[in-house]
Amino acid sequence: MKLLEGNIAVEEVAPSLFKITVPQPFYSPNHVYLIRDKQNMLIDSGYIESIRHLAASLNYLGLSFRKIDYLFYTHPHIDHITGGFLIRRYANVQTMGHYQMDKDIPDYLADQEIWAQDTARLLKLAFRDKEIRSKRIHRSLENHKRFMRRFQNPAIGKVGDNFIHLDHHLKHGDVIETGQFQFEVIETPGHSKWHLTPIEHKQKWIFTGDLIIGNLTAIYSQLDGDLIQYIRTMNHLKKFQEYRFFPAHGKEIKNPAKRIKTILKTLNILEYGILRRLKEKPMGLLDLMESAMGTKVSSGALFHTALAMTESVLRKMIAEQKIYSKVYDDEYEEFFFS
Repeated sequence: MKLLEGNIAVEEVAPSLFKITVPQPFYSPNHVYLIRDKQNMLIDSGYIESIRHLAASLNYLGLSFRKIDYLFYTHPHIDHITGGFLIRRYANVQTMGHYQMDKDIPDYLADQEIWAQDTARLLKLAFRDKEIRSKRIHRSLENHKRFMRRFQNPAIGKVGDNFIHLDHHLKHGDVIETGQFQFEVIETPGHSKWHLTPIEHKQKWIFTGDLIIGNLTAIYSQLDGDLIQYIRTMNHLKKFQEYRFFPAHGKEIKNPAKRIKTILKTLNILEYGILRRLKEKPMGLLDLMESAMGTKVSSGALFHTALAMTESVLRKMIAEQKIYSKVYDDEYEEFFFS
């Protein structure tokens, strides 16, 4: 591994396959994967503010954005796709992603406003105290404004940068050829309904994006995530347990079968714990999240993600009629055992 600056690193994890690690302001650093072949391909592009780190990493390998032929988006979350908005300014790269992604998100900045509004909605559900709620929402919106300013900065953004723009609209079973490598594309919804996973069968490489982050993932059920679909995807990935799993965050997954089993078990434990607590008394989203994941999460960088994940479990249980909820006039929501 070559450390270039801070936590930026370049590592050849297999012949012609490089893992480039770049920072981002939300949680753990992103891995962007470079397939060096007749046609050079990047899998994801990182966060918009990390673009210079990605450029430096490519330069270390004797490349530039102009020498990248394909840019594959696993899904449209900001730490995976927004670097690509800048890459398009400097290079004639061909972008690839889920066939519905750019149709469903005609204006990326408008879509991010929806994400900001949903975070505010989550915080209203979680906090009943108006002062605490207001402070939490204000802090969240300030972070969102910082992101939006990156696109409004003339040195970075330009007209058209708020459109995803795909040159290749990929579906399940499509194949990408880079030269010596062939990547089958499979649809893997759950974390995002537009999530795609490229697989190189001869090399036994599988690039899992955000499907596996530690022992779980993040699911925003009111936006683009779906817990039931995610469980189906995890069960589908079991058939590739002999492959090397390369995630977008964290270390390579050495024992995929064990990790998938742990994830599914963790989800079952979360659901069982929620049921047990709701049998005792009605509870709100925040209390249920803290009882399941610990109170330290509330002061950490993954707080909103933890709230969203807990809500995803709750919505699944409501759909299965195991529990029900009541939303009060102040938009606080309370959950009850059926």
